[in-house]
Amino acid sequence: ARGATLELEAIRRDLAAAQADAARELKGREASVMRVAALETALAAAEAREGEAREAVKSLQERNGKAKEVVLKQQDERKQLVSECEEMGRQLKVRSKEVERAQAEAAEAHRQLEKLKMSLSDAVGKASVLAEAKAAADKAAKGAASERDAFQAKVEKLGAAGAKVQAKLVAAKEELAKEKGASEKAIKEASALKKQLEVLSTTRERLERDAMRWREEAEDAQAESDAMRTRVSALERELAGAQGLVMQKELLLADLDPHALTNLKSERDAAADDANGFRTRSFGGGFADFSADFSAGFGDAGDAGDGSSNALQHERSMSDEERKEKAAALKAKTKAYVTELQQSYQVERAKLTAALQAAEAAASEARAELKSMAAAAASTIAEHEEKRVAAERAAALAAQDAAAQARHRPLSAPQRSTFETEVTRLRTELEVLRGASGAAGEASAASHVAAEWLAAGDRDSYERSLMRADAGHAARLAALTMALEKEASAQVEWQRIADAAKAEAEGTRRQLCALQRQMERLVSSQLDDDAAVNEVAAGKLAALTPQELRRQVASQRACIKSLDEALALAQARVHLLETARPVAAKPSTASDGKVPLLCVRIARWHAWFVGLIMYGIASVLKIVGFNLGPLTILGSIFVGALLVTNLFLGHWLLREEVTVTKVVGSLLVLCGSIVVIAATPSGVPTSFTSADMQRLLLSFEALYLASIVLIVLICFVFMFYVERTYPPPTTQAARRLRASRAASRAALSPTSPPSLHVAHPTLSTLPTTAVQPSLRLKSLMVFVYPGSLGLNEAFVDICARAYSTMLVRCVSQDGLASCHGWPLYLLMGTGIPAAFSTAYMLKVVFERFQTTLALPIEYSSLNLFSVMGGLLFFQEVDYMQHWQ
Repeated sequence: ARGATLELEAIRRDLAAAQADAARELKGREASVMRVAALETALAAAEAREGEAREAVKSLQERNGKAKEVVLKQQDERKQLVSECEEMGRQLKVRSKEVERAQAEAAEAHRQLEKLKMSLSDAVGKASVLAEAKAAADKAAKGAASERDAFQAKVEKLGAAGAKVQAKLVAAKEELAKEKGASEKAIKEASALKKQLEVLSTTRERLERDAMRWREEAEDAQAESDAMRTRVSALERELAGAQGLVMQKELLLADLDPHALTNLKSERDAAADDANGFRTRSFGGGFADFSADFSAGFGDAGDAGDGSSNALQHERSMSDEERKEKAAALKAKTKAYVTELQQSYQVERAKLTAALQAAEAAASEARAELKSMAAAAASTIAEHEEKRVAAERAAALAAQDAAAQARHRPLSAPQRSTFETEVTRLRTELEVLRGASGAAGEASAASHVAAEWLAAGDRDSYERSLMRADAGHAARLAALTMALEKEASAQVEWQRIADAAKAEAEGTRRQLCALQRQMERLVSSQLDDDAAVNEVAAGKLAALTPQELRRQVASQRACIKSLDEALALAQARVHLLETARPVAAKPSTASDGKVPLLCVRIARWHAWFVGLIMYGIASVLKIVGFNLGPLTILGSIFVGALLVTNLFLGHWLLREEVTVTKVVGSLLVLCGSIVVIAATPSGVPTSFTSADMQRLLLSFEALYLASIVLIVLICFVFMFYVERTYPPPTTQAARRLRASRAASRAALSPTSPPSLHVAHPTLSTLPTTAVQPSLRLKSLMVFVYPGSLGLNEAFVDICARAYSTMLVRCVSQDGLASCHGWPLYLLMGTGIPAAFSTAYMLKVVFERFQTTLALPIEYSSLNLFSVMGGLLFFQEVDYMQHWQ
């Protein structure tokens, strides 16, 4: 009992020491409260500075309103000037159209004059009428020139007005720059206030964390103090019970005998043992329990200051909420003000930019007029260039005629003299047109220089350039008048020569048809003779000696040889007459190697290169799109849209026939794509890591990719064999094959004249029969060629989706180091070469088959194997429901 009393006194001393520590902690908390009060004082100062900033903002807004009023006035003035410029521009366009109409009337009058010159009956009367019309046209042209001068003066006035507007805009820009500087200053002040608010917010958050930590420590100390009180009260109760028992034993000690004293000692020892057991049970932790009891004393001291701490925490939370609200309001107001300043600056800048553009538009109208004159000069130059080409063609025709004169019948004397006269005239006209083209080029350059002077504000140089342009325009008008007169006469001569050449060509064609009919009769008679010989009996056949047979075969070969020579001469004559036509036709694809592309004609390989570039861009966009959803729905959308688009483009651009079978097949593929889109599962992953792709490549479903690669390689071997054995008629291999077979046939016929292949080069260009594949092989090719192309594209799409999703995942989330694995290199090493092989397969497939025929088969295969790749390889089937 005395030991327990000593321990209780030690515990009480520890509690007193803990109360002293709690008092010191309370003083520290009071110091924290003082710091919070100081921070609140700083916040009040920040609010005062915020009020000053608001006053500065109000003053800036007033100044901004004044600037807006000035800008609005300037915009009204600019709108008036723009309307005046537009009105002047419309009038200028109307006058320009009148000038062009007058020039067209003058040109029409000149053409009518030339036509009237060709008429010998009433040439004098019509010439006087045309002279009057020409005079009227010249008068109208002079009036139009004077009106043009007046409009040029108006354009100069508009240029002066535009300069004034430019000066006003410069002043407005300066004022706007000043306002911008003031706005930037206000923005800097607001940013400084924002930084102070951020510092206050950081300090407040730190104090909140300290208060939370103190609150948690106080709660822990309170809990330990409660536990210690409970244990101390239990000890005190047991100690009181033990003391009562001792007192009872001492009172009864006087009445007991020695035997009873012995019993009392034994009971006292038992009580000591019980006390020791109690001490062991209560303080079994030794020093650890004593330390816990010592720390529990902190809670007793905390009970004394619990009420004051709660009040302090309440006040602090209230002040924190107010500071938060004030800081948020100040931050929102500052952000709104900065946003408003930025928006007003952008609006004013856009308005001033539009004003500058409108002011420059007034000067660009004069440039437009000069550019139209330059365009007219360029068109005239192009016409002259066409005429020059026609003249050169005529010279080439003369050279061809001179070369053919040694082999064929020459032209008649009147045709020869007319042709030579026309060639001389065309050469003279070509020199005149070259001079006019040079003058037009100089005028165009002068127009560009004048436009630059007008843009730079050099009025004197601009007026001098206008005077020179007028003089050049008059000279060009005179030169064009002479050229048009000569052109009309040349056209009449060309028409007469063309009619004569056409009549001669018709006669030659009739002769050729007669020769062909004669040759057919000879061949049929020869066949009849052969049939008769085959029908003769053995005795009559013996009557024909070998010499008679040789003579008969030799006569037939001589007849066929003469027919071949006549046919070659007729073909060469027809070709010469067709090339001698004066009408310049567009070169065909077979002659110049060009193909139509929309409205132009370019080389075949250039068009193919443009198509490959567009195909590459579309492939890149498709790879990017593969990261947006499941492969089943993306592949189906791609196939459906592309099939319908290419079906329309094949009919529109390539003039391919769209039959009912093609339309039904395309609609069937499109319906299948719609069904696949409707049955697309949800929740399918669209991003894969290197580990995910490694798991897919090592799974059983990877056999699908291996089977695709094997089938594509087999189709490659089949296509290579077919292209080598049965080349298409348009390829170089087919031409070499036909040439070799023609040479072998020529070598096998010793009586055939070698001059046919030398003296008449036109015969070498005649089509010969190439070896064609069988019907069964053709049917197989129709499905293998486009189907293998679609299968290869499906494999490329699967690989592209795989490595593109891996790269996106590595760049955006996991880092580039996670991509250095064999799945990425394997997929890129097989997918990229397969993509390049698609370009060769495109050429091979669409060189043999029409677009509208091959596309449904290709995209059926592409859609089928893409959807199967999404379901099997990417395991999208695991996310599907039963109805899907």
